[in-house]
Amino acid sequence: MDSTEAPIYSMAVISFAASLSGFLLCISPLICQVSHRNLAASCLIGYMMISDAFYALNALIWSHGDVNSWWDGAGLCDIEVKIQIATQIALPGTLFCIFYTLADVMNTDRATLVPTRAERLRKQALEVTFCFVIPLVAMALHFICQPFRYGILGVTGCAQSFDESWVSFVLVYGWPPVICLLAAVYCVIVVVRLIKYKTEFSRILGSMGNRMNAHRFLRLFWLSSIMILIILPLQTWVFYTQVVAAIPFHPFSWEKVHGPDWNTIVMVDTLNQVQYQPWISVGGSVLLFLFFGLSPESLEMYRQYLVRLGLGRWFPSLNTPRPPTSFTFKFFSRISKGAQSLFSWTASRSIATFASFPSSFSAKLSNQSRSSSDEKQTITPVDTITAPHEIHQRCDCIV
Repeated sequence: MDSTEAPIYSMAVISFAASLSGFLLCISPLICQVSHRNLAASCLIGYMMISDAFYALNALIWSHGDVNSWWDGAGLCDIEVKIQIATQIALPGTLFCIFYTLADVMNTDRATLVPTRAERLRKQALEVTFCFVIPLVAMALHFICQPFRYGILGVTGCAQSFDESWVSFVLVYGWPPVICLLAAVYCVIVVVRLIKYKTEFSRILGSMGNRMNAHRFLRLFWLSSIMILIILPLQTWVFYTQVVAAIPFHPFSWEKVHGPDWNTIVMVDTLNQVQYQPWISVGGSVLLFLFFGLSPESLEMYRQYLVRLGLGRWFPSLNTPRPPTSFTFKFFSRISKGAQSLFSWTASRSIATFASFPSSFSAKLSNQSRSSSDEKQTITPVDTITAPHEIHQRCDCIV
């Protein structure tokens, strides 16, 4: 059957529209965080945008069920599967950086007006390690336990391949849940310190030269908390299902994993079904936009852009900056209402914040039996396979 005659899957259209929308929603939050030189937040949004872009592109390329006419994805999938490895590790890493900084802000034993050079270097090293170094190392280690080149799933697109041995879990699969647990520990530390110092919270922030109010601190905290509440159970479930599927582990053999048929490309038609990873990416993008794309700072940025486009001539109200009393302000006020009564905010002192979202992605393709003579193999339809730049004045975090 000719590819032009193959019917387009409805889920391909939905997945493309959703992923593209998620990508576009992240543009304004990324601009804001880059302008504030918030490394962890910028990396969080950047990884999310890359995931959205890949899933939107994949939905266009592999949008139908005619497997025989599919493109083999050479080049694109080779890069994409490695970036998937980096993303599923870097997203929890950005959360860890956020909670670590929030916990450090609330550490009254170490509160200083200006961070020392050693503190700045330590924080920069922490962010670079969790945002870049560990993901890059995992990308390289993936080759050790990569039994074939990659897989291609209908609509979802490129998928990683893993050898079902203990080596895969030690080198790649184990990173996301461990980092999520570390982030969860620091999340608990932040909660404990907020409760402990609830009556002194504003004084603590004000004594460190912060430039944003407690409302923004709370917004950052709630975003990160929502992310960790979603990511930690998800990563635990993914890790558990992968372990169960691989048991009993077979012995690792370099010769077997990197045999003569390693260059095989496994293609699977999922019958108009989409894996869970694109929806996680889209959901994360929406959360980022709600928390940062509709903030007073972002709305002011939109106003300035509209004025530069000349719309101020027809809408004179755009020429006058407005206080943050819009829908966004009311929206976050509702979100923080319960926490405000708990922590008893007593003043609106200044604080600059940092933020990120997590989510973590892991796509595992079952190790199908392969023909040693074919580089491109078609499989019959199967079920769905399952910190900121620096704390300036002690707290230069996400906005």
